[in-house]
Amino acid sequence: MKPSHNFLMLLLAAAVLACASSPMAAPRPQPAYISVTDLATPVDAALAAQAKGRRVMVVFDIDNTLLTLPQDLGSDTWFNWQGTRDSSEAGFQALLVNNSALLQLTTMTPTQPDAAAQVKRLQAAGIAVYALSARGSDLRGATETALKANDIDLSAAPECGPPLCVRRGNLTDAEIRQAAKKARITVQAKPYRPVTVSDGVMMLSGQNKGVMLGLLLKSLKGRGYDDIYFVDDTFQNIRNVQGAAPEIKPEIHPYSYERLWPETAAFMADPARQAKTDTDLKAVRDSLCEAIRAVLCASPLSGE
Repeated sequence: MKPSHNFLMLLLAAAVLACASSPMAAPRPQPAYISVTDLATPVDAALAAQAKGRRVMVVFDIDNTLLTLPQDLGSDTWFNWQGTRDSSEAGFQALLVNNSALLQLTTMTPTQPDAAAQVKRLQAAGIAVYALSARGSDLRGATETALKANDIDLSAAPECGPPLCVRRGNLTDAEIRQAAKKARITVQAKPYRPVTVSDGVMMLSGQNKGVMLGLLLKSLKGRGYDDIYFVDDTFQNIRNVQGAAPEIKPEIHPYSYERLWPETAAFMADPARQAKTDTDLKAVRDSLCEAIRAVLCASPLSGE
């Protein structure tokens, strides 16, 4: 026997009332960040979460978070200052050339004496540790060398797989877009710069760390993390990760690492120190270009 028209109407009304009485879940709020000057603070928090049975991963920035340069020239602060002097695409490309050369020539030191020991505390407890660096993929060799020289080895981190990491080498704009579509992550209008992921280090070429963290987590198949502890010295990166956090399944805990902030502020307020970096860069270029022919010699100096 077919159900009557009145009976169907009653079922429909009941369904409407049920939906009205069960409101949709509110969107997840952006997580608050925590300001710290000691890497031990997020490390302790991650270890405490793991002790409660949570599945944890810790993601560190590299420049001015794990490692730093012992001089102004070539430092993360110097790079950011240079970016304010010439915001054109040509100026940015010239800056990348100069900075890449300097980072491959110089020696890095830890941001705090026990930086490597803090990473090892996590690894000894079986917590996955990644580095998310704004550096370009051309600096992978220099970056891994600097980490190794400072007794930091991230190669035991879980390997990235599909949808992002479909092959070794540079991941191009097309591959990033395809991965983002599969991961249901909104893509940007302008082309993506190449990205590489290998041995626990993801190199982003200055792109949004919130978006790239989301892609990385979607590509660590079968891990099912509950908590991600994110540590970075650049506040814009913290804001980007906060913005992306509601769309990321694990709970994100952003830490703003501010140990070197006073030194950064001192450089930005000191025209004499800034001018000295121009003199130092010219001296480095002149000495190198006299001996060898290199891309560095063809790129303009700051202010040219």
